[in-house]
Amino acid sequence: MNFRIPVYVYQHPQGYAARPLFATDIEERDTNLNRLLTKLTRRLVTTIEQAARKDRHDPVAEWAFSPRVTTHRVALDVELRRRVARVKYLLVAFDHMGRRLAFTPALPDVWFEVTRGEPLEARAQAVFTEHWRNAEREADDEEEVRPEATNLAGKAWVQVLELSASVPAVAPKPPAAKFLFLGGADTGDGAAELRRVGRCLDWLYPDELERAVLRDREVGELSRLLELGDRRPVLLCGPRLAGKTAVVHEAVFHRVAQRKRVHVQEGNVWLVSPQRLVSGMSYVGQWEGRLLAILKHAKKRDHVLYFDDLIGLFLAGVSANSTLNAATVLKPYLERRDVRVLGEVSTDGLRVLQERDRGFADLFHLIPVREPTDADNLRILVDQQRRLEGKHGCDFGLDVLPTVIDVQRRYDRTAAFPGKAAAILTRLAIRATADPSPAVATGVRRSDFNPLAGRPQITRDDVLADFAARSGLSLAFLDPKQRLDRDDVRDAVREQVVGQAEAVEALADVVSVAKARLNDPDRPLAAFLFLGPTGVGKTECAKAIARTLFGDAERLLRFDLNEFNQYGAAARLVGTFQQPEGLLTSAIRRQPFAVVLLDEIEKAHPEVFDLLLSVLGEGRLTDALGRTADFSNAIIIMTSNLGVREAQGGLGFNPEADRSFAYTGAAEKFFRPEFFNRLDRVIPFKKLTRVELAAIARKLVNDVLAREGFGQRKCVLNVSADALERVIDAGYDPALGARAMKRAVERELAQPAAARLAELLPGEFTIVTVQARDNTLSVSVQAPGWAEKVPLEDRAALPVADRLAAAWAALEQIDGVLDVLRPAGAVVAGKVSPEHERYFALKEGADAIGETLNAFEDRLAEVKLSRVEARQPEGVGRKGRYRSMKIKECTSARWNEIGEQPLRSLLSATSMEEALRELFDAAEPLPDDADLFEAENRLALLRLMATAPVDDRPVYLWIRGFPEGQVSDVTEALWMHYLGAWTTGLGVEVENEWFDRTAGVISVKGVHARALALTECGTHLFLPKHGGPVPVRVDVVDSLPPRVADLFAFGPIVRVYPEGQPVADVRTGLVSPLPGKPDFAETFRTFTLAALPRAT
Repeated sequence: MNFRIPVYVYQHPQGYAARPLFATDIEERDTNLNRLLTKLTRRLVTTIEQAARKDRHDPVAEWAFSPRVTTHRVALDVELRRRVARVKYLLVAFDHMGRRLAFTPALPDVWFEVTRGEPLEARAQAVFTEHWRNAEREADDEEEVRPEATNLAGKAWVQVLELSASVPAVAPKPPAAKFLFLGGADTGDGAAELRRVGRCLDWLYPDELERAVLRDREVGELSRLLELGDRRPVLLCGPRLAGKTAVVHEAVFHRVAQRKRVHVQEGNVWLVSPQRLVSGMSYVGQWEGRLLAILKHAKKRDHVLYFDDLIGLFLAGVSANSTLNAATVLKPYLERRDVRVLGEVSTDGLRVLQERDRGFADLFHLIPVREPTDADNLRILVDQQRRLEGKHGCDFGLDVLPTVIDVQRRYDRTAAFPGKAAAILTRLAIRATADPSPAVATGVRRSDFNPLAGRPQITRDDVLADFAARSGLSLAFLDPKQRLDRDDVRDAVREQVVGQAEAVEALADVVSVAKARLNDPDRPLAAFLFLGPTGVGKTECAKAIARTLFGDAERLLRFDLNEFNQYGAAARLVGTFQQPEGLLTSAIRRQPFAVVLLDEIEKAHPEVFDLLLSVLGEGRLTDALGRTADFSNAIIIMTSNLGVREAQGGLGFNPEADRSFAYTGAAEKFFRPEFFNRLDRVIPFKKLTRVELAAIARKLVNDVLAREGFGQRKCVLNVSADALERVIDAGYDPALGARAMKRAVERELAQPAAARLAELLPGEFTIVTVQARDNTLSVSVQAPGWAEKVPLEDRAALPVADRLAAAWAALEQIDGVLDVLRPAGAVVAGKVSPEHERYFALKEGADAIGETLNAFEDRLAEVKLSRVEARQPEGVGRKGRYRSMKIKECTSARWNEIGEQPLRSLLSATSMEEALRELFDAAEPLPDDADLFEAENRLALLRLMATAPVDDRPVYLWIRGFPEGQVSDVTEALWMHYLGAWTTGLGVEVENEWFDRTAGVISVKGVHARALALTECGTHLFLPKHGGPVPVRVDVVDSLPPRVADLFAFGPIVRVYPEGQPVADVRTGLVSPLPGKPDFAETFRTFTLAALPRAT
């Protein structure tokens, strides 16, 4: 049944909106007008057809109301009680039953009659004025009545949608089997079922249909065949992404444009997925009933059923209890040509289709869709690029398209142009519009002279970055303009593989040849055979090249071929027609950029070797459904133990060369010549020495440290050198290699540490130490805890005048001490005794602090002295830069209650970065004046100098990194902080004794050096963004080489250094600016001074 429905369309800030003129409960919105009307039409058709299923068709009759309407834009002045509101309305007028009616869609409930000869605008003025005045009287607040809210903001109009809906003449009969409803909806209505499982391409006209360029011959042939009366089946055949779907869409576009009506109920092209035909069908016979109903409806309405997966018809419907499939049900209809069927298939898929059912395949009229020539491909992609620029409002650089073509031609052999290049262009355009990068035309403003200014710009770098993100390849490998040094690749692999120089060099050669584009594009990047005993690093080499080339060890696709040693193993790898997802082909299709590891290749069934001939020779495999898996971007590594027995019994002057010859000779005898000849290199692996196994043991210990359990518990593992040697002794086995060493690390380190960790409560930073004692390994657990808070007065509660008076009193005490400390003798021959040195330093410091306090007192006098006691003046001196981790409700509590808890939350938080941000945002700015705060700190230093016993012996700060003996960047950072901050302002001399990036010693000289250095003793905790906490120990020693009573003891945590965040001092609660700033030396010095004891 045909309907003419008037709809109201209007603009809004986000695009367009449309709804039926006489129904307000259905509305659609979209940024594209054509797409909006298509969506509204679909919804209206669905609504009408659902109403038609009821016993009475009164709701359907309401949609048939479609009078001829006229529209008028009017501007009205609505006089309210206190003001005049000016509004613009679109008035809709029509004749009905001899009367002239009008209303505005903005107020759909206000209709009025217009008498003959009466001006429409004057009548509307009176009606809407009365309406708004009534609303004003009924409202509780006059301000709530705002006619401007219904104002016409942009364009608006009324147009008629012509559509067709299926309306049965009588109500449908109930199904004979009532229990059929338990399995889903009624399958008797072919139109409803077709809408449920299919998609009408005609209704996508014009904006949602793809356009085909330079395909006039294919489009013309398809259109001609679809118009023939014999209803012959048509099949488009061509490579994947060659443009078969675009040809169908272009033909549909021409059909709809010629008939000039979009939403009709006859002669449409419906895209149907075979798998959706059987979705939701759980009872025997249900999907057959659905398909038969669709075929009956398609025959009646002369629809074209378009299957984009023709082979899938042979799988749809097959179950454990039945071999009946959708193709079998469809075949008689094709033979009788009762329905029009259109399909598409790849070239390999056509071969599979012919092998499956030659009679079914021969029913179709074949239209080949070939890959375009290079010149035509360029023209097609240029046209596609222009369409994307207009649709998404972006601009492509001139070098984008050549880069896309180059990348896709080199790395994607399973698809054809132009589709594989158009997919990248579309993805880049969508991404640039949805999330434009900051570098995209941010400095260019849109203007009348350049309307394209400010649009997102897509560049060559965007293409390479997109492909690198999907493939895992580095930009240095992809971009011909960037350099990739072979030595860098070799060093990266060598860091992960110990003792196998030949294999490392071979892997580096693969990357270099592929980077230079000198590899054979029709073969894998490399095909290696690794030979050698167990535990020498064959598998680790495969993981190393996967990490180096593809960025992740997950790019390693591992297959244990001892599981494929029976008949039918090849079918498991490539799949069967009933189970097409082969283990090997599906894995490489999902991840074509990978390392394929075929472990224990000699144990595979002979048919597996026949299968691998195609992989090694042509770099591709085709599965049971005709889908191609491309291995040209993969590295094939096969491992084997062939020749191990012969190598063990060899004798000679060069045993290593004899072993290599034994391995190679055994492999050559085992494999057939045609298989062995396809290998690029056969690499024998030598046995590992004790030195090499020791290096592997250290690497395994680092892997244990990086495990998730330590990171989540905020625990670290400290292994002593003698303990590590004991583990090496326990795991050293030349016959078993690294595997025995790995078991020893797990048994001797990981398992004992796990047992002790299970006893701990979460949220406390803990150090697990492993030592060698009495021929056994001892595991101890230590929680360093937090340093005690320095008993500072609560400065926030004291007026500035009181603090200034306290500072003067402290200075007077120091002056009194100076009289006592004055040396009896004079300086003789330029030699200054320690007593003279202390006296002069105190005298000079006291005079400087006195000048500072006098200057501060002068500034303080400028404010009203009468209010000094009642109110603390603001802005007396410089504002402090520090913040304090204090909680207002607990200002009188001790540090263990207010300071330890926030810092402990850092270690128990799931997101360290988020916890740090919350903690430091909650820290309050210190109310101190900076000058007074610094004077108080210097007074504390003078008091320490005055009270400390004279001791001119050098004192050494011993800074040790973690783990013990390993290079650490944070150790070097702390060492540099001390050398930079303690050089001035503390009255001591500092000098570097030695530093090797694992530990360092700094000498501190001065009469109060020991007392000052002791304030820094303890654990300085560094919190990197990635990885677990790193504790750095600072101890005070008297002599070199440095020694302490317990080498594995960790003092309390003194300071916390989160990476990229302010530093927190545990004792004072101060939070400083970020490390690395020019003034951080002063900040670091302030931490030391603020922790000194204060005068009572």
